[in-house]
Amino acid sequence: MDRRSFLTLTGASALVPSLALATQQKAEAPSRLVLDTAFSFGMGGGYDKKWGGSGVPELIEHKGKRILSKATGGTYCCGFTFAVCAKVLAQGDALKSKSASDMKAFQQAWYGATKISSERQCAFAVERFGLGQEVRPKDAQAGDFVQLWRKTKKPSGHSVLFLSWIELEGKRIGLHYLSSQGSTDGIGFATEFFHGTDLPNARVDPDRIYVARL
Repeated sequence: MDRRSFLTLTGASALVPSLALATQQKAEAPSRLVLDTAFSFGMGGGYDKKWGGSGVPELIEHKGKRILSKATGGTYCCGFTFAVCAKVLAQGDALKSKSASDMKAFQQAWYGATKISSERQCAFAVERFGLGQEVRPKDAQAGDFVQLWRKTKKPSGHSVLFLSWIELEGKRIGLHYLSSQGSTDGIGFATEFFHGTDLPNARVDPDRIYVARL
């Protein structure tokens, strides 16, 4: 990779807000609804490094029962993405047949709190509860939800709202997304590259990316 390409890619995160707004304007419903909802939460708000609270930016209720209280110590990734998902679904009839217990189980699956959901998380949750579908990573669109995993000394995962792939010479090498993370002190835009690409934040395992669409 030449220096020009390297500098362009390492500065890519600065372009993400503009990219996201352009994508939002062009997106078709329901993808636009997902993006509009995500952006309505605003940016920042603090990040819960201990993951001790609910992680959601606002109270989530279903049929008069509390599913999750609003986080008091900041948000975290799956809390933010679940809040977006829940708010979008509440605007239609998708949850009409779901009980509060169903909604709580859906949330736990989204968070990967059960053994069976721990790998695919959001992708498992939408299919298990009939609220969406899992799609192949190569077919991901802006407004889809993604559970990604990183190749590091201590492997970690991240729940994000997909914005776009990053490509170089026709090959996908990373992605732009919106989520809650420490680097943005809460909700914010971020960029990561695939492990083995010899670029900053090149940690994402391309073989462990799961995509959910409502």
